[in-house]
Amino acid sequence: MGFLKDRQILLLEDSPLTAKFLKEVIEKEDGTAIWYDDLERFDVGKEPYDLVFADFLIKGKTSAELVSQLKKHYPHLHIILHTAHSLTSPEIEKNRHLYSAILKKPASAEAVLQVIRRHLKFPLQGIKALILEDARVSLQAMTRILEELGATVFAFSDIEEKKILAQSYDLAILDIYIGEKKSLSLIPKLKVHNPGLIVLVISSSPNALLEEPIAESLVSYIAQKPITDKQFRSIILEICGAARKIERRKEIRIEGRFNCWLARFDRELNKAGVFESPYLVDMSRGGMSFQSFFQYEPNEEILIWFLPQEQSQELLEMRGTIRWKNEVSTSGIGKIYAYGVEFRPQLSPGFQKWENLIAQHQ
Repeated sequence: MGFLKDRQILLLEDSPLTAKFLKEVIEKEDGTAIWYDDLERFDVGKEPYDLVFADFLIKGKTSAELVSQLKKHYPHLHIILHTAHSLTSPEIEKNRHLYSAILKKPASAEAVLQVIRRHLKFPLQGIKALILEDARVSLQAMTRILEELGATVFAFSDIEEKKILAQSYDLAILDIYIGEKKSLSLIPKLKVHNPGLIVLVISSSPNALLEEPIAESLVSYIAQKPITDKQFRSIILEICGAARKIERRKEIRIEGRFNCWLARFDRELNKAGVFESPYLVDMSRGGMSFQSFFQYEPNEEILIWFLPQEQSQELLEMRGTIRWKNEVSTSGIGKIYAYGVEFRPQLSPGFQKWENLIAQHQ
């Protein structure tokens, strides 16, 4: 998937050859290019764009007036002047303030992509991300996707503690097992250096978190391998969209013995999505309610893990269905929703033990 997926770029250009070249560069990265070769036909307020390439002279008329109107409608829109016109001409000098950058024709595909990356806003722009993963293919894929989303990536295939802790991070993505070593002992140290750190564990054996309750309590999200590039991209966008609003993960405990984790369950794939630790969990024998920044819908199936704080206790796995949803907050930290879940005993291996546990504390 190219880094311009779901991005729309406007081309104001009267040369069919140049427009074709720009469209090919943009579409190769999965972007959409909208081309106008006649300024009279263009409607400024018709739809928003992520970026604009504008020639200075289009069929004998300058694009400066139209560009000025675009800036009034969309003050933060970056407009790239892409021209063969003399850059020292009085007309360009007069209107230079309207353009974020100037790209002299003819420009290479590499130069076009560089100017796009420099001026296009990306979801993870300004985010520093740590990846600790010993599988080379996975490490390369995650690095590529995060960079496409605008993050600055620090990738490691081994636990080089001194080098890892030398940087500051906003997001840490870790496999549990790095060769024969475990990465979990790094998590408390990372949190000390980066108090607001979002920690995502992606592992084929997330149950290994049970052996490190302190590290587990500091993990923000859990995802189970294998995951596709598309799933990884979706997970990152979802957790960064929500987690940026949260100063720290709020630990949930049931009678001081368990942490609660839940994820949307995909029946077709027979697999859970990204696990989160929800807020304000209230339990009963037949179900639970919770609050979250994540978006779930009634009748969606949910997989729930109750991870014990003590190694002598067992993980309880439950399945449930979202029965109701209410918006409870639209404050400065964003929308928070309350959900009600009904457990499905026939699909829940831990249901009987759960009922016994609840009965003991009623």
